[in-house]
Amino acid sequence: MHKHVRHRGGLERRIQSMAPDAGLLERIGGRPVVDLLVDQLYAGIDADAGLRPMFVADLAGERAKQKNFFCEWLGGRPEWTHHHAYSGLQHRHSHIHITRTAADAWLGHFEQALGAAVESAQLRQDILQIARPLARSFVNEEGPPARPTDLRCRRLSPFRSIRQLAGKGDAVGLTEALHEQPQLVADAIEMAEVLLEASLKGRTQVVETLLDAGVDPNIPAHYKEGCIFQSFLLTPLCGALAKNRLETAQLLRTRGALYDIFSASYLGDLAAVADWVGRDPELAMVTDPASDVLQYTPVHHAVYGGHTDLVTWLLAHGAQVGKNSSAMVKHAANNHLPRLVHVLLEHGADATRVGPGPWVLAPEISTLLLARGADVNYPAGHWIWRSCTGNNSQRDNPDLVARLLACGADPQTRLRGATALHYTAKAGFLRTTQALLEHGCDIEAVSDDGDTALMYAMKAGKRADVAAMVALLVTHGAKIDRANAVGTTFREMARRSRRGDADEIRRVLQSAREPRQR
Repeated sequence: MHKHVRHRGGLERRIQSMAPDAGLLERIGGRPVVDLLVDQLYAGIDADAGLRPMFVADLAGERAKQKNFFCEWLGGRPEWTHHHAYSGLQHRHSHIHITRTAADAWLGHFEQALGAAVESAQLRQDILQIARPLARSFVNEEGPPARPTDLRCRRLSPFRSIRQLAGKGDAVGLTEALHEQPQLVADAIEMAEVLLEASLKGRTQVVETLLDAGVDPNIPAHYKEGCIFQSFLLTPLCGALAKNRLETAQLLRTRGALYDIFSASYLGDLAAVADWVGRDPELAMVTDPASDVLQYTPVHHAVYGGHTDLVTWLLAHGAQVGKNSSAMVKHAANNHLPRLVHVLLEHGADATRVGPGPWVLAPEISTLLLARGADVNYPAGHWIWRSCTGNNSQRDNPDLVARLLACGADPQTRLRGATALHYTAKAGFLRTTQALLEHGCDIEAVSDDGDTALMYAMKAGKRADVAAMVALLVTHGAKIDRANAVGTTFREMARRSRRGDADEIRRVLQSAREPRQR
């Protein structure tokens, strides 16, 4: 690890090596051996009553991701980085309640899987020599949780509570919470999130309280803007400076917070970056240790800060876009920065995995990306998730959906068994539903459960104008007497409904006067 970035933490401060020798994948037999290894590993996990609750309900997707991860980890193509990575390994495991016992149980299954998949005892030992300390580095709890249901995301509940206190500037409440749960401070990853929250909002007294409690001022955390999760990491000092919280920044400096090339790149401080790179050219491509296996360099931070000139300077002074370039193109494109997109593409950045997003609304950028292989259908169903579900504070945005369709979005795509029209009906997006209908989307398409978009409209929340949605769909030919998989029609759903707007929905049906289907 470069001495300039050691203060940012990361796994490399705790273990000797992050990955085996680059050629190990080929020596063990390539992808078929990894596939067998992961299948055997997950067979063991699936049968382990202690470990199984720590994993998602359906292991099929996890198996596929792990196969890509282990291939890349053993020296193969960066398929995990390209298709699945959104943060480093530390952060991907922080929501799981992991004890030393659990880590050793996982290692036991891993060792058995290695024995079944890899013939050479020496190669098995080479892999285990790296895997053992890596797996144990994820341990974040001393004992079992109070309830088995707390093995996954509920582990973060107390951290969310103190993060809210920090954001509100409630130093007294935070002090009391930490006094009641002093063990929380030992989790550097989650406490970094709390300190960053306070620093971004200029809660200087809270920052001082956290520092007095022993929170490290230099560990970066994921930057969240509202409900938008950013995959890069900011230190508390960088966050305070970015938001012009000068009093907070000064306190952090006096308590040991360091200004580094990543912070300078995010803030657009070309003079500082040029000085560091001039003295040590390696810093142009230094990777953030806090992101461990996921490559984040000063170029990434400059891109996320929106500094085209600094990105151009770095690329002219030894930096490269690297294997994790799609994330940069995606960010620049979705923030409508055409010159930055052009610079990245001209230096070899990959546009094929940008996926759907607001970039389709910018003609100059969409032309650039589509010419470089951007596909709004990647990954499958994601364009629906980004525009039609109402999640993550989405608005009814027919222009976005129209442009996605114009850029090649497949109207027959399904997300979790339902079409875009199902989701807009459920979200109450009247204008987007109209746009989909005008595009020719099948109004009678059924979900995997046999429901039509009209039936999905009855699942909408209280704020949705369900009666207006029903009127729109019926006007466009939706059948109210078509039965779903369990034999229930929409007319019957409306008749039985206890929604507050049920009478209005029934009046819409009465005025429609559609003859009953025989």
